[in-house]
Amino acid sequence: MLRGSMQYSLPDKIIVTQSEAIDWYDGIITGLIKIADFNKWLFLSLIAFDFSTRKKVYALFVLDDDLSKRYLETIRDDSSKDDKWTTLDELNRKVVNNYQGEFFLASCIRHIDDDNILVSGPIENVSKLKKYLCNGVEDIADVDIALFNNYFE
Repeated sequence: MLRGSMQYSLPDKIIVTQSEAIDWYDGIITGLIKIADFNKWLFLSLIAFDFSTRKKVYALFVLDDDLSKRYLETIRDDSSKDDKWTTLDELNRKVVNNYQGEFFLASCIRHIDDDNILVSGPIENVSKLKKYLCNGVEDIADVDIALFNNYFE
């Protein structure tokens, strides 16, 4: 079954074919992924993590081609580290604050680039979950993962 809107649909379980980490701590915190049978890059942000079960919940945003190109160029640029992180922070804020449309939630055990990630969505109200997006790993550890269980039933 495909989950999505008139604009985009994702399968119930996705297979990640490419990943580019922006922030990493025992797995991707923020980054970009491409998935099988989908021609767009997705921005992802870890929003909850359960230490006992190793379960992670991510928000997934479909990126337009121009924005994904800017991300990829910046991520892969090794010339200036300070400028790189400033640009990535600006891009992250642009996605989270200016996103128009639906986004998806993904749940996995261990790492997002493992196969068979469960996907729920679309979630129409990004403002409802905005406070959980692009947080540091310290803040994510304080989020009760049970807040998201109903999305994956």
